[in-house]
Amino acid sequence: MTSFLRTVTVIGVTALLASCTTPRETTTVTRPANAELASLHKKTATHVGSRSETATAGKRAGDNALVAKYADKLDVEKSSLDNPALLRFIDEWYGVPYKYGGKSKSGVDCSSFTCTLYSNVYNNKLAGTSAELYQRCKKIKRADLRQGDLMFFKIHRGRVSHVGVYVANDYFVHASTKAGVVLSNLNESYYKQRFAGGGRLKD
Repeated sequence: MTSFLRTVTVIGVTALLASCTTPRETTTVTRPANAELASLHKKTATHVGSRSETATAGKRAGDNALVAKYADKLDVEKSSLDNPALLRFIDEWYGVPYKYGGKSKSGVDCSSFTCTLYSNVYNNKLAGTSAELYQRCKKIKRADLRQGDLMFFKIHRGRVSHVGVYVANDYFVHASTKAGVVLSNLNESYYKQRFAGGGRLKD
């Protein structure tokens, strides 16, 4: 009897070991060859490049349209408007209402508009009232004004209280109390009489 039990036990253990050492099924992952990977990367890069080129072409077309639009408004040659960033900024803010102390597109005053323009277009951080900006500038005669120069006006009580940015052909962009952000011309009697002078930021 004892011999029989030993035999059964040995057979059982052998069967258990056999089941434990039976190889498991494996999943084979097929990886693309190097040539296939290179082709895949090339297709991806071409797709991204095409999309980037399309975006660049669209931006260029938009800039050309803005140049044509503002060349007509300012009565200048298109070649003289060589700063698309300035035109984009003007176009985005045009018509924003005036708000004393305002600093956003829901309402802005003249000095905040000028400082925001300088920050976005020229990457130059400005702050201060029109009178404070006037004190920081090198004074420029009207005949020497160039695009980006500041233009100051004595609107109230004979002191500098308004500021704009010169664009071209006597036109300047500013936040006026009546029309909001708009282009005006220095030859308009209202501004001509109150013009205090141009200013160029000191280095």
